[in-house]
Amino acid sequence: MICADGFFINGQSWRAEREKEMGWKFWQKNKAAEPETKRRTGPKEIPPELGRYMVISMKLDPDWVWDLRSIARPKEGEASGTFEIRLFKDYKIKEAGLSVKDYNSLDDYPELIAFEGWYVRGTKTVEITDEIKKT
Repeated sequence: MICADGFFINGQSWRAEREKEMGWKFWQKNKAAEPETKRRTGPKEIPPELGRYMVISMKLDPDWVWDLRSIARPKEGEASGTFEIRLFKDYKIKEAGLSVKDYNSLDDYPELIAFEGWYVRGTKTVEITDEIKKT
């Protein structure tokens, strides 16, 4: 309803009513409109726990180790912060013409995986296969 001065409609200012109609304030997110999406992890640098373990315990070349990339997923049936991990050389993936988006991307290409194992984030608990597929 418009008052005599023309500035109010149904108890709100004309501007507030117009903003609601036009969808202004686009910078304010509408959480109800956005569906929950599961976060996918892509290739990353290897976690420090793994790098230290491989250099110190497995006595591998540090330059070679820190050049590895990793893809991880939470380990089922384990405590929070426990991850299964695959380590690989990024250039080998590119040479093969592949794209690594998640842990399962390498299921059909075991020859491209340098190491597999699991680790607990924030601790020194690490288990990695001793198979070195020097890539």
